[in-house]
Amino acid sequence: MNELDRTADEFLAEARKRIDEVSAAEAMDRHGPDGPVFLDVRDETEVREDGVIPGAVHASRSMIEFEADPTSDYHSPAFCPDKQYVCYCVVGLRSTFVTDRLREMGYDIANLAGGIEAWRDAGGPVVPYENRDREAAVTER
Repeated sequence: MNELDRTADEFLAEARKRIDEVSAAEAMDRHGPDGPVFLDVRDETEVREDGVIPGAVHASRSMIEFEADPTSDYHSPAFCPDKQYVCYCVVGLRSTFVTDRLREMGYDIANLAGGIEAWRDAGGPVVPYENRDREAAVTER
């Protein structure tokens, strides 16, 4: 088997040096209508099966750069460079990469360390995907 020039763990470590992370406790303190937009980057099957943080916006990692780019035909109104964001996935791996990329694009964004698992473990609320109140998450911020 050939060796890789760089591993996923190396990319992850490099990204973590460049991004801000918040603990679940800090994220819960910031959660609410006057707080940042919570951005769930898990796949749709995951959010439908496992639920989301109330008010979270869902944008799968696969199209994130296009959805976040206001000049893109795929731009989502959930993305506004003037807002603050907290990004999460299951345990914080994919969201680390997304946080780094959106930071590079100019977004004010932090990664939720430990993802939704840490959020749940800290007593944070999780609601079914269908009840996430997406419109409120976008318009109230």
